[in-house]
Amino acid sequence: MPKSLALDPKKMKEAEAALRTQAAKLLSEGTVTVFLGHEEGWDGLPVPFFATTPEEAKRLVWNPLVAFNLAKYLLDRLTGEEKVGIVVNGCGSLALDRLLKDRRFPRERLFVVGIPCTGLLDPDKVLALPDEARQAALEGGKAEPGLFLKRCGWCDAPNPVVADVVLGEKVPEEAGPQQYPRVEEIEKMSPAERAAHFKTLYEKCIRCFACRNVCPACSCRECSLDQWEPLWLGKATVPSEQLMYHFIRAFDVAGRCIRCGECERVCSVGVPLMELNDKLMKDITELFGVQRPHVPADVEPLGQWTEGDADLEAAH
Repeated sequence: MPKSLALDPKKMKEAEAALRTQAAKLLSEGTVTVFLGHEEGWDGLPVPFFATTPEEAKRLVWNPLVAFNLAKYLLDRLTGEEKVGIVVNGCGSLALDRLLKDRRFPRERLFVVGIPCTGLLDPDKVLALPDEARQAALEGGKAEPGLFLKRCGWCDAPNPVVADVVLGEKVPEEAGPQQYPRVEEIEKMSPAERAAHFKTLYEKCIRCFACRNVCPACSCRECSLDQWEPLWLGKATVPSEQLMYHFIRAFDVAGRCIRCGECERVCSVGVPLMELNDKLMKDITELFGVQRPHVPADVEPLGQWTEGDADLEAAH
């Protein structure tokens, strides 16, 4: 976890200027043909932006509201041989590394610009603030802890884990064991209480698939949930189908979730989707001794077998 979540607007402005310069240089020299970053949207929030010229690189922004990961947009550029530039912070680089470890995009076609992170604000919460408070949070660095993204509270990878060049000084890290307080509360429930708990949560789901679409661990060419043969999931929004969808999704990313919390952040009806993801990560830690299960590895614990696996010991 970062030692401080206090924003430093001055450093972010410096990073933004350096990012524009770096992207313009890469494009002008032909090192990349397109650079993936953010530009300011019509409502003031950053939106994904593909710069293709040095002049367009001047539109790139880096501010406390660049909340979403860009890595999954690379899947739209799988065809061809173009080299793509991309900017990432700590959790953004975990998303990128997830795609790389899953061999979903060739590393040789990437130029990665990393920027260390001291925390990002939740765009929805910031937009809901009065104008004066919003300006103070964005420009003065006076943001209340509750305004930060949830993932900032448990982040232990504020510095990019994948980068060809890093802009700015690294942030101190404290990479201790991850904590899952909400999971511990759920584990104390009886089986019937847990079933009722998750049924109540998932009944709200409208099956918009935003959680799947934003997840860097969900990168299959064809999702099993979209298949007609075999038909894993019906179209009715009834509790049984909702539970089936969420359990399939969670178990599909088990051992590969980077704990970015994007699925929960983009949920249109506010389902706390990280509860189940965190439960699976907690189990992986306890069963396989992996202290940071959200950090991509060359071979994930659920992708290998050893004689010391917990299930084998239990069988004996």
